[in-house]
Amino acid sequence: KYILKKFLLTLASILFVLIFLFVLVRFTERVNDFIPIASKTPFIKFVQYFVYEMPYTLNYLFPIACIFSLVYVLGKLNNDSELIIFYTTGRKFWLYLLPVFVVIFFICSILLIFDKELLYTPHQKHKVVEAELYGDSSEKNFQNINFVQFGSQNKIYMIEKFIRKTGSMTNVRILYLDEDNNFEKFVIAERAKNFESSVWELINFYSRKLVGGYDIQYSYEKNKKLDLGEEPYHFEKANFNPDDISSRDMYREAKKVERIGGNHKKLWTDFYFKTATPYIAIVMLFLALPLATYSKNSILVFSFFWVLIVAFAYIATMNVGVSLGHNGILPPLLAGWFGNIVFFTLSVGLYYRLRK
Repeated sequence: KYILKKFLLTLASILFVLIFLFVLVRFTERVNDFIPIASKTPFIKFVQYFVYEMPYTLNYLFPIACIFSLVYVLGKLNNDSELIIFYTTGRKFWLYLLPVFVVIFFICSILLIFDKELLYTPHQKHKVVEAELYGDSSEKNFQNINFVQFGSQNKIYMIEKFIRKTGSMTNVRILYLDEDNNFEKFVIAERAKNFESSVWELINFYSRKLVGGYDIQYSYEKNKKLDLGEEPYHFEKANFNPDDISSRDMYREAKKVERIGGNHKKLWTDFYFKTATPYIAIVMLFLALPLATYSKNSILVFSFFWVLIVAFAYIATMNVGVSLGHNGILPPLLAGWFGNIVFFTLSVGLYYRLRK
């Protein structure tokens, strides 16, 4: 309880400082853009701009705050010779830190399970507010425009516009290929509206089908219901940034691409990396144990020094793992958790070396 109380107080202070610095830096970056629109923009829009961006940013700052807090707290206890009391009890020292690990593990699990609601939904709202501030049409956030997408059963979709709100498409062209990727059928529709599940209603349906290898059969119908094999969500993220979607959405994307036979290893790597990201804080806590007892002087400077080194080293290791996963060198699960595995192994090795 003694260590937990000190840790949580330090963690709260660090997070408060990080939030303040984040807002200050972001405001400094954007002040030249805000001044021309300040007179015609409600003040609440500027507040929303920063508030909606904070959760997403703090998700990446939280592990840094954790390692800084624990290194500082343990370093302070070591500096005051209080750690000797814990060691002389004969119990393993990490048992005294168990409440800290339980609390942080609970927070990390909440961030993973509810990442869409807590992190990515505000992140998307931030993008909408940003578009409104800069005069961009917010409707762009609800449309995919002029894209090509592979579908199930060797289909290729060429779509002018997919509207996420209504689950409808305009100017749809579908190319059907056989198993040898030869032309089989070409379908054009002015509009396509989802009817149920993977069944779509195509308006002004027109098709050309190759019959017998030589003849082409034409057909036209005003309205035609057709099972395309794809549901609306398959078109929602035809072009997306992995950093902008939650782990649940990434899982859905990976399953979709795997089902239609696309290159799914990259998406699975990104999914597993998203599941590993919240638990970086736990790994940082393990790493803080040996680091905190290497120096008794200048605890604050020492903590900040180690945080910078660890942060840069982890980012480099993480990028290596993700790159290896994207290129198929490592399995997606191992690649996504690569940074956590490496640094957890390092922390265990340093801890037992210190104990000896």
